[in-house]
Amino acid sequence: MSCSKISTTEVPISVTWKIPKRELRQKYELQSEEFNVEEFPGVSYYMTFLHAKKSFGVFLCISMKEKMDMNVSYKISISSSNCVHEIFEKEFKSGHVYGMIIEDSCELFDPANNFFVNDSMIITMEAILTVQKEVPDNSVPDSEMSKTCECKLGLKLWDRDDKDFTFMVEEKEIQVHKNVISAESSVFDRMIKSGLQESKESKVAIIDFDFEIVESGLKFCYGIKDDKLYNVENGIKLLQFSDKYDIKDLKTFMETFLSSKISRMNACKLANASILGNSIVLRRKCFEYLIGCNQKKIFVADLEILDNDFKDELMKALFSRFTM
Repeated sequence: MSCSKISTTEVPISVTWKIPKRELRQKYELQSEEFNVEEFPGVSYYMTFLHAKKSFGVFLCISMKEKMDMNVSYKISISSSNCVHEIFEKEFKSGHVYGMIIEDSCELFDPANNFFVNDSMIITMEAILTVQKEVPDNSVPDSEMSKTCECKLGLKLWDRDDKDFTFMVEEKEIQVHKNVISAESSVFDRMIKSGLQESKESKVAIIDFDFEIVESGLKFCYGIKDDKLYNVENGIKLLQFSDKYDIKDLKTFMETFLSSKISRMNACKLANASILGNSIVLRRKCFEYLIGCNQKKIFVADLEILDNDFKDELMKALFSRFTM
């Protein structure tokens, strides 16, 4: 019997729409340029503006050639007037319209309402489109995965009761073999051979990573890969763990894993993670990805969180390419 699993795709979209005042005086209905959503064939979006004497509406319009289950969260704003409309919408299965209606005292052309700057209104829209689909689950069953992907010797060693070193994490113990972790980590090797308290007691406390991450990192030293734990959030933590304790194979594995997960939703987060984890490889991948998004005019989420030095270098590269 075939099995399926739920796959979630999140796509950020945005529009910055500049409308001259003269156009609004001439027309009561305006439409922005229409944009296609590359990730969802047949889906496109645009903005519309409708106005009467003492009211107006600004709307995000999404059209679909075929029905699709989708959630939308969005924000529409006219920053000059501090006018912001933000909401999360429930699922819909066909074309839809989202937006805000301003009425009563907000006469559109009244200067006191600050809708225009230099005789133009600037409307910004940012949204996240989320689609969940059932896809075939072609993953190997857990029982087979353990046989084919994990080191049998590592599993046997991990299960032995002759371990001689203990990590204390969140008031819980993780016991390991000194020779195994020493072979994988120069930091652990120095710690064990230092003659300091940790070495004498064969015990060390780790307070800056949670139990799940430390256990996963130590299991990796045994050749045991905990595939169910690997996602972007945990991958970032494991990258930092591997860097701090100089577990080179784990760091290489996490750099490759996180590089394969770069998307418009997390590129900025992963760029920051590459700096915290001292990963030149991941940093380069994020840098190249963001350059590519700029060239293709693809909106990227969370640009405001990007590390300042990384952002400066990115801007220099973009302007350098532009002037060549």
